[in-house]
Amino acid sequence: RGVHDLYEFNDKNAVINFKQRFGKNPEVQIVGDRISNYNRWIYWIMAIFPKIEKITRDVAISHFLLMFGYKTFSLYFPLFLVSKNLSIVQVGYTNFLIYLPIAIFAPLVGLLSHKINPVILAALGILGYGIYALGMILFPNLFIFYLFQIILGISASLFFVSSRAILMGSRLENPDRAFAWYYSAPSYADAVA
Repeated sequence: RGVHDLYEFNDKNAVINFKQRFGKNPEVQIVGDRISNYNRWIYWIMAIFPKIEKITRDVAISHFLLMFGYKTFSLYFPLFLVSKNLSIVQVGYTNFLIYLPIAIFAPLVGLLSHKINPVILAALGILGYGIYALGMILFPNLFIFYLFQIILGISASLFFVSSRAILMGSRLENPDRAFAWYYSAPSYADAVA
């Protein structure tokens, strides 16, 4: 049966085939012959992706969504800087303030991920991206603007190092495939953006 037949769930055989294909997934909630609306998107994602572990899927999707936002943002960021009357030197300094904290904090986050759950560190990284986005809207002066560039660099190191630590700490059936999904997510985000 195809994906559309699984989506409809009109007969018991489709439900049985679905259970045999995807196994015992705690997110699968089949009520009679129907899927709950809350989890329907998971079935579409599972049907699109080949057989990958749940943790790989979640990390790859979060990486894709974050990089999609970043690629879309980076398209308009130079125009934003020009609208704020920044010179070319200041634009270069802005990029320096983003990438220097990534280089400095990545090893520190790697050490922290042994003491603190990497999921918490990744969540803090995503929270930092949100704080950065609000800061770009509200910044009153150049010093605060540069401070938010540093926050972006720290947030990026928190997210990326923690995401890799999550994958490394998981028992994966095929680690090469899991990291291939993780590292290819920015390419797909770039293509979609």
